Amino acid sequence: MNHKIKKRGSYVMKIVLLVIAIILIIFCLFYKNNLANFVNNSEVKIIENKSFLSDFEVIKNEVHIYCVVSLENNSSETKKIKLVGNFENEVENGLLISNNLEAHFIEADSNVINIEGTSNINYLKIEFVGECAGGSVMSSRSLPQIDIIEE
Repeated sequence: MNHKIKKRGSYVMKIVLLVIAIILIIFCLFYKNNLANFVNNSEVKIIENKSFLSDFEVIKNEVHIYCVVSLENNSSETKKIKLVGNFENEVENGLLISNNLEAHFIEADSNVINIEGTSNINYLKIEFVGECAGGSVMSSRSLPQIDIIEE
């Protein structure tokens, strides 16, 4: 009789451990999917194929870099954002003194812009202005790395 109780207890323990393992697996899958949805769907993104560096010029001691960007807001909320471009290559190339430059939205005449929830804004003209380091040539005519910062 004692042998049957041990056998039964072992069986129950295995079932309990199996149920706990299944719950943990389901929780991990749910958490991973929700984290991926949060990262992919709730933020404002640059639409790469509708964004480009259009021109640059050196005026007096300032470098003016002009870009056109298109933005996508997958969130259901309106977002107030600013853009910061990383021009590390242009610092190394001797064109700029600082590598992180804040964008100015030309048509809005502002450094911040609102983008409605679940919408796109296409072909916004922006300008980055930085102090010239003495050079007059850009190392790349590609769109710089641009960080989107929520206000």
